Amino acid sequence: MTYLNSELAFSDVLPIAEPRPKPREVGLTGVRTPAQGLNYISDYVEMLGDYLDSVKWTVGTQRLVTREKVRAVNTLWAEHNIGVSSGGLLESVLPHGEKAVRAFLTSRETSDSRSSRSRPAMSSCPCRTSAQS
Repeated sequence: MTYLNSELAFSDVLPIAEPRPKPREVGLTGVRTPAQGLNYISDYVEMLGDYLDSVKWTVGTQRLVTREKVRAVNTLWAEHNIGVSSGGLLESVLPHGEKAVRAFLTSRETSDSRSSRSRPAMSSCPCRTSAQS
């Protein structure tokens, strides 16, 4: 479905596809995001949240901030029904063995980011969802 909405930039030139209601199974949009503060993420959600289904931390950046901040960021995304991927951090954990992998997969930072997810993740984004857990 498309609509012309004079409030949206360039909608008089290019029709804008109205996003389906969340949670969606088709028409999913995901982005890779650097470690940013809550104000930045809140602004990002305000601007694009209706269109955004999944975010991926840039590999390893979440290791450079406190657990509290990682949880707060992941919670903000989840509150807007936006899935969170660790962005390949698991690949950095794998060489440390099975114990490290199990600890990573059951850590609060990882599980908090997927606790509210109930729809399939994007095939191009290795986001884990409740259904996959």
